[in-house]
Amino acid sequence: MTTNENKSENLIGFNRLNEHVVFDSKKEMNYAVADHLKSNAAFLRDNSKNILNYLAKIASHHNGACGVLYDTIAERLSITKRTVERCMSELKQNNIIEVVKQYSKRGGRMSSVIRILPFVTEKKAPVGEDVGYPVGNESGPEHPKKPSGSKSQSPSEKDTNLSNPLLSSYKQGTVVASLLYIFDDFRNKGLSRPKFEEIVKEAIPEAINLKAYVRSVCSNYVENKSKFTNRFKKHCV
Repeated sequence: MTTNENKSENLIGFNRLNEHVVFDSKKEMNYAVADHLKSNAAFLRDNSKNILNYLAKIASHHNGACGVLYDTIAERLSITKRTVERCMSELKQNNIIEVVKQYSKRGGRMSSVIRILPFVTEKKAPVGEDVGYPVGNESGPEHPKKPSGSKSQSPSEKDTNLSNPLLSSYKQGTVVASLLYIFDDFRNKGLSRPKFEEIVKEAIPEAINLKAYVRSVCSNYVENKSKFTNRFKKHCV
């Protein structure tokens, strides 16, 4: 890895990149990249393919996650930054990569994390049909009506309640990754990563404002846990 590439990853930190790992191994990531390139060969411009291969090289250190800057990509591939931006948009539109925005504890922007997404066989939707997110959504059986007062769902939102366990797990992992900055605010107050993921999983189908809901639940959890701990200590004394 070059000095420039090390510098770009240091803007995020290796510990933060480890939180965005996508694949279990480098080999699994390489298979996904190969499948993406084969499946989208007719749709991707050459520069987009070159960028994906370059990202795979950088992301191999964190099994699918990297923090390389657009300027660095442009320099290494001898193309303009504007070309990089267009190609990155193309890769995102084809659900090959995602860019996860990062925020400091004070709310300031940090360098984004680029994640190579798993390849999922896509069922092509009829023209005009909104299949929602992520790639590969398939229309499942009709969902039963929810009790009055629950969050109402549009057709595209219903598509995100995936019946396929693999896709459902992938969507949940993607949402968790995008909300890790909230977890950072509570991790030293008694909130574990598994509990945070449980909170996010329960919030996805119900919350209207997911970020605010997750933050509120996390706050209540650590507050109640602290009260219980204090009462327990007093009882022991």
